[in-house]
Amino acid sequence: MEGTHDDSTIFNLNIENELRFTVGEQTVSLELLMGFAEIFGAEMVTSTVYTFPPFSSIAVFSWQGCKLKLKGKTEAAYVVSDTLQMIHVHLHACLEERRIKAEAEDVKGPISLVVGPTDVGKSTFCRILLNYAARLGRKPIFIDLDVGQNVLSIPGNICILPMNKPADIIDGYDQQGLSVYHFGYKSPGYNIMLYFLLLKKLGHSMNLRLRNANKAIRSSGVIIDTCGWVRGHGYNSITLAAMAFEIDTLFVLEEERLYTQLKRDMPSCVNVVYVPKIGAVNERSRLLRSKIRDGRVWEYFYGSQTPLQPHSFQVKFSDIDIFKVATPYVNFADDITEISEMTLRPVQIGIDLVDQVLGLSSADRVDEDLMITNIIGFICIIAVDMDLQTVTVLSPQPSPLPKRILLMGNIRLS
Repeated sequence: MEGTHDDSTIFNLNIENELRFTVGEQTVSLELLMGFAEIFGAEMVTSTVYTFPPFSSIAVFSWQGCKLKLKGKTEAAYVVSDTLQMIHVHLHACLEERRIKAEAEDVKGPISLVVGPTDVGKSTFCRILLNYAARLGRKPIFIDLDVGQNVLSIPGNICILPMNKPADIIDGYDQQGLSVYHFGYKSPGYNIMLYFLLLKKLGHSMNLRLRNANKAIRSSGVIIDTCGWVRGHGYNSITLAAMAFEIDTLFVLEEERLYTQLKRDMPSCVNVVYVPKIGAVNERSRLLRSKIRDGRVWEYFYGSQTPLQPHSFQVKFSDIDIFKVATPYVNFADDITEISEMTLRPVQIGIDLVDQVLGLSSADRVDEDLMITNIIGFICIIAVDMDLQTVTVLSPQPSPLPKRILLMGNIRLS
């Protein structure tokens, strides 16, 4: 650290050093003044000011040394020389070697599943691997199975994104080509049978998608993020995802007990790799995690650093069909992999739907498989008029709604 003036601090990073800082309740900005640096695998641009939102945990790594200006109040800011970057680069190199082999043989590239308890850096680790791959011109597919802390959509959904370029340091992933699939709940535990069934269906769909993809996409492989539930049915969801997506690499972050269990239970064709916890990641309280989840829903409609102006308009009861997806009861003593059915339960419109967030399905008919039919957006019911038989909705797009089938879970705007 060179010195402090006003609310800015200058940091001089030596070769292979890392600046770590945690943002509090106010935004913090960072500027690369000189040299080369990267944030979670994405290269910084000199003289560009990056503004980080509240509660962010950031790590800035430099291979050759650099000079940085950090402006704003942080909860912590410090430089470390003992980082995990060499481990991450080594693991990336191992995946890249397999991509080269897959490309030469015109087969699927590495299919990697990333698991571990909460707040160990699973999403950050995925981002690093994806960014390094994209910087080499690869086109990996990113799948986010974390329905609670999803980085691609609002909570309650599973997302699939083909990567065409590294994620933006501030704005995140380019969402062109993003597919969103409705689960409807903030945790798999709210409807574990539905979650299991969704994993099975999406795994089958993804395997077909890879077989029909071009060589560049097929050989680039897949990286799959998961939630932090690793006990009981959470562990079952890990093993089911491994089977459904036909993975060949399993990265286990932080927890040796989980690593040992998976090493024992995975077939020999799956390479189970232990990865230490990401150093820049801080443990969040349950209250903060809930606040971040609710914030993601709010930002969808109203924006974050760039405010949005959502549209509000009335929709007739007769112009929409609202459903809940349900699964039959299954005895857990039976084989959970045999779950194959689901039902649609019509939802009666009433004042209890106020503040309810609904997923707008791209399906035209209810006899389509809605679980693997893309969600094209979300609306929120903000008023119900039983006399006029209309609901008032909040929507990113103006009236009318492009489709009529809406899916409901327990996600609300608060």
